[in-house]
Amino acid sequence: VHGSTVRPLEGQTDRPELVNLSFDGNRAFPDDSLRRAIVNRETDCRVPSIFCAVGLDLKRRSYIQPRELLRDALRLQVYYYERGYREARVDTAVAEVGDGVQLTFDIEEGRPVRVDSVEVFSFDEFADSSLIRDLPLKKGDPLSVLLLEATRDSLESRFRNNGFAFADVLVNYDVPRGQYSAQVLFDLATGPSARFGPVTVQGAEELDTISVRRMLPFGTGQTYRANQVLEGQRNLYALELIQSARVEPLLTPGDTVVPVRVTVSEGQVHRVRGGFGWSTEECLTAEARWASRNFMGGARRLTARARVSNILAESLSETACQLVGEGDFARLNGQVALELFQPFLGSARNSVSASAFVERQSV
Repeated sequence: VHGSTVRPLEGQTDRPELVNLSFDGNRAFPDDSLRRAIVNRETDCRVPSIFCAVGLDLKRRSYIQPRELLRDALRLQVYYYERGYREARVDTAVAEVGDGVQLTFDIEEGRPVRVDSVEVFSFDEFADSSLIRDLPLKKGDPLSVLLLEATRDSLESRFRNNGFAFADVLVNYDVPRGQYSAQVLFDLATGPSARFGPVTVQGAEELDTISVRRMLPFGTGQTYRANQVLEGQRNLYALELIQSARVEPLLTPGDTVVPVRVTVSEGQVHRVRGGFGWSTEECLTAEARWASRNFMGGARRLTARARVSNILAESLSETACQLVGEGDFARLNGQVALELFQPFLGSARNSVSASAFVERQSV
């Protein structure tokens, strides 16, 4: 730590306030990104800074953490290293400013290691060459660990979403000593092309298994796609009757048929809710709602709603309900409504709903 010694100022019992935090020498990454990588924080305004600028005490006070200074410098070096800047060096300087201190991180970024070539190698054959194009890591990029992992994940996801349930990718790269370029090789093992096998359903009681299966975007014999497994789980959660759902591909390395187990937990088929309230314009109000979440099977939902207002409007017109009005305006208002929701129409992506209501309203 260079500059003034960090010590409690007069009137303080522990650490001085960190009134300013800055970075010097950073060109590759902005200050905001570097601030998120460290622990020390500077005092800032809780609301738009203009309010603090005019003298309002709306600041969030932060105090320097001396024990974290060296660690913050190391955190910044790791931040740079992971993004290809392996020669980055960080130092700290602390100086007193008024009643607080200013912390500056002096950064020497150094020369980054850049990607000289990116190759995908596989002993296995696959027909769709587009699966290895437009990868996150490209020639000329800094050798970022984050981009390496993103590219590996992207390759695995692409192949697992196109029939290769057991696709696996290893990352290899070489940085010769004293050099600033790297050759990156992604070793791809696709495994055999697989298809969805039989689907078994567990936990369904009120809901029939056919309704569960049709919410899945895949069927037995179709090409295995990992993203469709997740989509099927989301589709099942969209059914109000289902409280929890799990779609599990039963993967056995080397198999070309992947059975699927679907486990669901159902909630109550019928739901009743009620409410009561008061307002000066509608006086006393009451409402109720009844829902069947498996109406005539198939996770079809029927909802009936009823609402009544202006209850005791004439009796309370001179006290609690002075804005209701008189005569016709003091009569009961209300609504009765029915809504039918069909969650599946030719596909799990399609649904249809219809509603009807009758209402009386007066203002």
